[in-house]
Amino acid sequence: MLALLVASFALIFAGRTLMKPLAFLVVGFAGTILGAVIGGAYLGFLGLLVGGVIGFLLGGLLGHLLLSVGIGFALGLLAFMAAQPLTHSTALSLMFGLAFTAAGILLSGYVLALISSILGGLLLFSVMMSFGLPPTLAALLSTGLSTVGLILQGRPISKA
Repeated sequence: MLALLVASFALIFAGRTLMKPLAFLVVGFAGTILGAVIGGAYLGFLGLLVGGVIGFLLGGLLGHLLLSVGIGFALGLLAFMAAQPLTHSTALSLMFGLAFTAAGILLSGYVLALISSILGGLLLFSVMMSFGLPPTLAALLSTGLSTVGLILQGRPISKA
């Protein structure tokens, strides 16, 4: 339970900062597997090692750089799917989807802050419920802390 509590606070207060290194690691590990398989197939054990390292570095860099594109694509897809039953027009829904894709790419840092604050708040609510807090108190505390975390994450990071 303590690990979930720490994870919820990390998501609430530092989720935007933690997502890029996490994307680097996750996509880097996927690149390691791909690089090791390809390198091992052509160059044996040495190719497996070299391919794994190169795959980790290339995959991690790709995950780090394309995180904002993935956020924009997901936001655009959600906008398209939400607009389709409301407008009954594929062209208009596509325009909504493209507009939200561009907005998601441009505002990906703030979208990350919002999503991580919400997920951290839900996780904190679950932890507080398991500790036996009343649902109303747990909801108020997790909503308040999530709001404070969103405000703190939404501020520009100073380069001082």
